[in-house]
Amino acid sequence: MSQFATIDSKLEVSQRPSLTAVLAGLVFLVSCLTPLNGQEIKYTLSFPNAAQHCVDIELEFEAESESVEVMMPVWTPGSYLVREYPRFVQNVRATGDDGASLVVSKTRKNRWAIEAGEPQRIRLQYRVYGRELSVRTNWIDSDLAVLNGAATFMVPREKMATPIQLEIELPPQWPRSICPLPADPDNAHIYTAQNFDQLVDSPILCGDCHLFPFQVDGVNHYLVNLGDTELWDGPRAAHDLKKLVEAQKEFWGELPYPEYYFLNVIMNAGGGLEHDNSTLLMSNRRAMNSPVGYRRWLTLCSHELFHAWNVRRLRPTSLLEYDYENEVYTRELWIAEGITSYYESLLLARAGLMTEKELLGSLSAEIKAVETRPGNLVQSLTESSFDTWIDFYRPHENSPNTSVSYYSRGAVAGLMLDCELRRQSRGKVSLDDVLRKLYEDYRETGYQHEDLRKVCETLTGKDFADWFERYIEQANVFPYADSLKVLGLQFVAEEEGGMAFSPGDARLETNLLGITLRDAEGQTRISAIRSGSAGEVAGLNLEDEILAINGRRVNATTFSEELRDVGPPAQLELLISRRGRLREVDVTIGPASSEPSWQLMRMEKPSRRQKQQWIDWIGENSKSRSQDPSASETK
Repeated sequence: MSQFATIDSKLEVSQRPSLTAVLAGLVFLVSCLTPLNGQEIKYTLSFPNAAQHCVDIELEFEAESESVEVMMPVWTPGSYLVREYPRFVQNVRATGDDGASLVVSKTRKNRWAIEAGEPQRIRLQYRVYGRELSVRTNWIDSDLAVLNGAATFMVPREKMATPIQLEIELPPQWPRSICPLPADPDNAHIYTAQNFDQLVDSPILCGDCHLFPFQVDGVNHYLVNLGDTELWDGPRAAHDLKKLVEAQKEFWGELPYPEYYFLNVIMNAGGGLEHDNSTLLMSNRRAMNSPVGYRRWLTLCSHELFHAWNVRRLRPTSLLEYDYENEVYTRELWIAEGITSYYESLLLARAGLMTEKELLGSLSAEIKAVETRPGNLVQSLTESSFDTWIDFYRPHENSPNTSVSYYSRGAVAGLMLDCELRRQSRGKVSLDDVLRKLYEDYRETGYQHEDLRKVCETLTGKDFADWFERYIEQANVFPYADSLKVLGLQFVAEEEGGMAFSPGDARLETNLLGITLRDAEGQTRISAIRSGSAGEVAGLNLEDEILAINGRRVNATTFSEELRDVGPPAQLELLISRRGRLREVDVTIGPASSEPSWQLMRMEKPSRRQKQQWIDWIGENSKSRSQDPSASETK
């Protein structure tokens, strides 16, 4: 039975696809299968050493010259760091038509040359070790496998555009393979890809996969659970995912894929990665036991689903084609990731899966993450995007002082730009309209951040050059108070009895000293110091060992407890060890070292226009949503 037949048998009659959707799916399947009549590349995956965390790959292709070079990617699209996947490759060998061995030599860290001698069909075999549980890498054990294309497949460099057949040979104890690629009608474990890009874009799950199907506008969607599934309520999660897909379809106006998979690996890991027709998710086995944990999982799903439009189909110009061997620089990740982060919670609220209070709490947390990071006033959003290859995935102890996250600050930029668009257009244009127009005009050609500005100006008839220069290309504090009041929002200082104020100057420290501590090998050492903090002013250094505060012995936990009752202004005496020598350090906590906590809240008496903008922003569904998403009923 084919994979699709197995899935379709689980659909209720009311969920079966419309004739139009069926025909569209058949056209898609035929378009993928037709070129394979003259099959040139075939991959076969097998798992004779799964318990040793290995997958064996066999690659067959026609060599059209005496020597051919194969390549393996060094990074995964959507995760912008060179991860050197070839370091997990072993036992590379090749044979020709007659079964005789061919000479294989490594020419670069990720390339191998095969001496074919003459044009002939080559069989290249190699093994990949996979024991890194993430959305970018591979995990193989005796129970299951999670495979990502970039970390798995070599390809002849001149055959990147060649149609591909993928066959998966499962161990007897593994009942199913799941992959977003079209499956052979007669063999559920044979898949086809139009080219190498599509193969890399299609994660593979093998093992005891549990499928929970649902439909939106006649398009099949599947929640696929793999791993520690006993605590997961699949039907309830699929029911809520359907509401989320409906909200995002309403936002964009279409579903851009023939079908979609939420590939949910439940093995106490974290993270998500977007693909054209799927997302790979790493989840905690107890996520559904907690309203907060479940809401966090739904937020992750919302973020990755939004990428099906913004990133996978609407891309920065530099990412239209992937160079799998080198860094691909772009200044637009604040749009691709940051604006997606802005909408992840907003669309959950519009779907009725997040309360008003939860949404404002989520946005407050994003703003606090930005405003408490000194690097927010050092690095711009375009610089943060460009430097992701050397910065974002490799933070060091001084990163908070010199860099900003294009996720968090990008999300705040999305909120501020949305408010500014509504303010300048008197409520007629929102960021929703701008993104839809950008998608319509630049889906085929790609965009740069200047194109986003141009769309803002076209739709509003206003000049946004200064706004983009000040807040996107430079590192400045956003005009929170002026912007947020468009939605009838303000910041309230929780410890001041509800007094409203702007958080622009509220640069909170992680503690009164602005230092981060870690316990290791029986010692408590400083692992980070915030710029301008009381700790820096007092002369504390990285790797100083903290022994005592005010005469009391402390570790990383008790240090915070000792500070709990200390309020500014205050004078503290620290006993430290620096390179083996004891010394005392006096630290002065000034009145401005800590600000009261604050929360984004609605104004008590918003105007009629503010009320209307609020409803337009948050959507009607959220108004009646007063409980947690975990309380939703399963239909």
